Amino acid sequence: MAKYINWISWLATVVVAWTIGYSFNHYYPAGETAWVYSLYTQKVEAARQAGKGKIIVVGGSGTHFGVDTTKIEQSLNMPVVNMGLHAGLGLNAILKSVDEIVEQGDIVVLIPEYEIIITNNGQSDLASLFGATIGNPLIGAGRIDQVFIEVMKAAQPGLKDFVFSLSGIKKQGYSNKVDRLGNTRETPGGSSSRFSFQNEEISQYSLWNLKHFQNRLEAKGARLIISMPWIFSDTNIESITTAKNLANSLELIAPVIYDEEINIKDEPSFFGDTWYHLSDKGREKRSVELAEQLKDLL
Repeated sequence: MAKYINWISWLATVVVAWTIGYSFNHYYPAGETAWVYSLYTQKVEAARQAGKGKIIVVGGSGTHFGVDTTKIEQSLNMPVVNMGLHAGLGLNAILKSVDEIVEQGDIVVLIPEYEIIITNNGQSDLASLFGATIGNPLIGAGRIDQVFIEVMKAAQPGLKDFVFSLSGIKKQGYSNKVDRLGNTRETPGGSSSRFSFQNEEISQYSLWNLKHFQNRLEAKGARLIISMPWIFSDTNIESITTAKNLANSLELIAPVIYDEEINIKDEPSFFGDTWYHLSDKGREKRSVELAEQLKDLL
């Protein structure tokens, strides 16, 4: 009898601790989680206001800081929403974040950061915390074997965030303000080192995940296009070959926009504080080029 009481006490303690942690993350998000949550809610509203027949540009912060959908909208004469969030969410959460806003006739343009989004198993600790804030703790889970782990992660309060919240100190970071199409007008300062390609390959899980995402889009009467990102890197044969191989693998899923002379850049003035975040100059050029590339597929 005492053995069962001990087990019940342990289980009750776990449930209470999980509930406290999850509630904190849901009602008092802080740090990066709060930033992503704020962007997400604004961008979802922008997408809903755009209605059917829109282009939804999806990805991490390289999309958020790298694409001006106003330029694309002007060129294509159709609404274009920037749903770029944070590559740290992982592929699972990034794809699921747009499931509810895709409508018939929409086009989803996915711009995946190379090493963060498409070469791993789609998971991320940030996705679990983000899922807690929006009431969907499983947004970062993929296969059934990931579900339990994701649910437990969603209750991790994050000690530093908790301390910052209690102290009233606000962390310095990026702005969470976006325009009517989900674009930021902030240009990240600083300079970036070049990205070094290491013969990355797209994981089989990412291919499986993208195929399922494409099926969900087709069921809604929408379609998927993949655009390889601009990246600050040496324009050597290894980088060009690796990027091209990644693009070729993704063509098994959907049409891919890739041009080695466009996507791999060796010009620092186009970039901000990372090899994906673009300066004003880079963002404008990138957006004009992307609009022209999309015309060929539309």
